[in-house]
Amino acid sequence: MKTSIERVPSMIHYAVGGVIAAFGFNLMARLLLKLGGFPATLVAAFLTGLLLLIAFRWMHRRPMNWKERLRLVLCYAGILGGLYIGLFAMMMLKESPGLGGQVLFVAHYLIYPIALIICISPHWSRLFRRKKTTPAK
Repeated sequence: MKTSIERVPSMIHYAVGGVIAAFGFNLMARLLLKLGGFPATLVAAFLTGLLLLIAFRWMHRRPMNWKERLRLVLCYAGILGGLYIGLFAMMMLKESPGLGGQVLFVAHYLIYPIALIICISPHWSRLFRRKKTTPAK
């Protein structure tokens, strides 16, 4: 019988939380830090990735395995992709952006899953592991 700590985590919950965090971090970067455009997107994307990494490590007391990382990235990219497609459709209804605007729009979307992949990679995960303590003699 599995205990609550041993249960398999549902990555959809982390992905939804990540999308909400990305929205919040993006607003904070734009309003509080007065960043705009690409720098605000970079800050929000990497903060979200680090938050998801730290949240998983804190909740499960272990690093993500490759299946969990893959599921998280796919869920997160899928939810964000759906939101971005809706936003793009609204932009197309108002006024069709040029090729440069479309490329910039896709670049803003791709930053989020790429930042998540970087943040939850095994290399970055090792930076947030707990140090093993030895008992004092």
